[in-house]
Amino acid sequence: STFDVQYAPAGGNAEDTPLEKDDTVDWLDMQSHADSLLRDPNSLRFLHRLDRLHKSLSHHAKRNPDTTLFALIHLTASETRFYSATHAMLVCVMCSLAARDVLNWSPELETAMSRAALTMNIGMSELQDQLAQQSHPLTSQQIAAIEAHSARSEAMLRSLGVADAVW
Repeated sequence: STFDVQYAPAGGNAEDTPLEKDDTVDWLDMQSHADSLLRDPNSLRFLHRLDRLHKSLSHHAKRNPDTTLFALIHLTASETRFYSATHAMLVCVMCSLAARDVLNWSPELETAMSRAALTMNIGMSELQDQLAQQSHPLTSQQIAAIEAHSARSEAMLRSLGVADAVW
């Protein structure tokens, strides 16, 4: 089954605003793309794929932030096999909205920060998915991997060509 959400642009309603193709979101498909992206960061097209995901999330968050947040919160709670990807998308959208609407950050700073949110746990995506379904306490190896993930994520991103100091 799919989890499609249709909505009217902010300020309108579904009855008087025709829906464009871009306004139908298959969140399960987006979740799947994010999952494959984060689990295979060594792809030659990683940065291109990340940019496409970021632009799509940004587009939907600007068009209808409430629906976007609802869909991502729902997926985070209901589909734990892809927790890492969904969590990254949710944090990206939340941080982007706060940066733009509350903190009035520049578009460049908002973009760097939201890309950082998307990739914050890239060094432990598979482990994060495992932990979301795990009912027993963390092992010492898991604790060590969690403690090392920020440095590992940074090293992975640098090896992929990310040079932005803010990101």
